[in-house]
Amino acid sequence: MSTSKLFNACFFRNSSYRAYSAQAFAAAKSGQKSDHVILSKQDAKTSTLSNGLIVASVENYSPVTRLGVFVKAGARYESGENIGITHCLRNSAGLSTKNLTVFGITRNIEQMGGNLAATSSREHMVYTLDCIRDNLEKGLWYLAEVTSQHVFKPWELGDFASRMKVDLTLFKDQPQAVLMEALHQAAFVGGLSHSLYSPDFMIGKHNSEMLQSYVKDTFTAERATVIGLGVDHDLFVEQVENLFHFENRRGSIDVGSSKYGGGEVRLEFPGPVSYAAVVAEGASLTNLKEMLCLALLQRILGVAPSVKYSEGLHSKLGSAGAKVTNEPFAVSSLNVSYSDSGLFGFVVTGQHSCMDKLLKSLVTEMRSTVKKVTDQDLMNAKHQLEATLNMAQENQANILHDMGIQTLVQGKLTNHDDLMKVMNGITTQDVANVAAKVMKTKPSMAAVGRLHYIPHLVDLL
Repeated sequence: MSTSKLFNACFFRNSSYRAYSAQAFAAAKSGQKSDHVILSKQDAKTSTLSNGLIVASVENYSPVTRLGVFVKAGARYESGENIGITHCLRNSAGLSTKNLTVFGITRNIEQMGGNLAATSSREHMVYTLDCIRDNLEKGLWYLAEVTSQHVFKPWELGDFASRMKVDLTLFKDQPQAVLMEALHQAAFVGGLSHSLYSPDFMIGKHNSEMLQSYVKDTFTAERATVIGLGVDHDLFVEQVENLFHFENRRGSIDVGSSKYGGGEVRLEFPGPVSYAAVVAEGASLTNLKEMLCLALLQRILGVAPSVKYSEGLHSKLGSAGAKVTNEPFAVSSLNVSYSDSGLFGFVVTGQHSCMDKLLKSLVTEMRSTVKKVTDQDLMNAKHQLEATLNMAQENQANILHDMGIQTLVQGKLTNHDDLMKVMNGITTQDVANVAAKVMKTKPSMAAVGRLHYIPHLVDLL
């Protein structure tokens, strides 16, 4: 089911519940007996199995159940010998398992109205399955097979090498994606600098033994979590314990060590416009207050326009850029957090000829803004962030992803109301302190486009 259809289903379902509540209240007030059942709100619940696997769920009464398996097996855990293996791994989702064939997995998931997807980030492999609520146990079984019963038959691996080549070709044709990969390469030393895509020379080189070794080291109970939306928690825990076969052991891969270093990467790229990003080290996912402070500072500086097709020049960064050029451009602050580090700064796209003036103006504006955050700026930012977080709760995909990342990083879930309390308790001085800490770190820069017009990092400092 598409996101729009899922949203419509949720909207009309919630509208029905409100109507039922009103009818029940009216009936109770008039002394009549109501036949309607009022479904009470359920909070998120977590349980830890005997092997260390964390199971979390929310019963939201959705007719569509959404399941997710999150594993600490992203690109940061790759080595020099198997670099690009996570790109291979996400493409191999749905291959034959110990008990099922490719045809069996594909045909049966389609027949039950399900949708299986595999994605990866620098820290996590994520497998999701949407299915009709009545097919929960069957869907969970297929998800368990795909994530915990790998076999990687050699004769099947060659079939999707061409898909990896297509992925790589599409990636190289998207300068925004190239910019983000270059930025991580410039900013980090170690695991977080690894690309989400396999290098050309490794495509077709990830054999069965290499994949089995990587899965054995990373797909363990202590590095994984299973999330469910639209499920009864007790039943869900029982089914996960019976179906999933993650081993309770520590693999040879430990923390995927990485640290922020600061640097510069410049890539010549054809096209009508150029792209650049300037960042410093941001907050980690484990420091909730600092992460929220930077989320607020991000909105003070300005994010992408909320209104489609608008210019977005109302923000501080947008106004600073508009002062130095009449050419069209786009700018947004950037805030990315990982389990032990992060990135904070801005990304800008513009005509080749004005990139020098744009970058210098934006760096100056960012420095001056973080030094004089006002109470009014903070109040406006809190309203914007609160709206963003509340609207994110309307999307089941967002909820599933947030639950998975929180469970893996923190080992527990943060209640939405508690999150709002922490955010509302942040003061102007808190934001100023975190901003000062960020601005003291060594900056990093990535540039993609006609480099002749883009100043070097040393020219911006």
